[in-house]
Amino acid sequence: MTYILAGAMEVRFKPWCIGVLVCLIFSALGVGLGVPLALSAVGPTTHQERLEAVRRILRDVPLIDG
Repeated sequence: MTYILAGAMEVRFKPWCIGVLVCLIFSALGVGLGVPLALSAVGPTTHQERLEAVRRILRDVPLIDG
């Protein structure tokens, strides 16, 4: 058991409760940072731009050597 003294009150936390709390905090942090980064990704927006990007990549780095 982990004890936290808060003034005159003593609060008990079980180890699994602290683990769940840490997981929730990291999950919230990941979502809070990941979603804005994923939505602000800069890249080709139209179908034609995507096709041109794929052709350029395949021209520079072909999938088959030889």
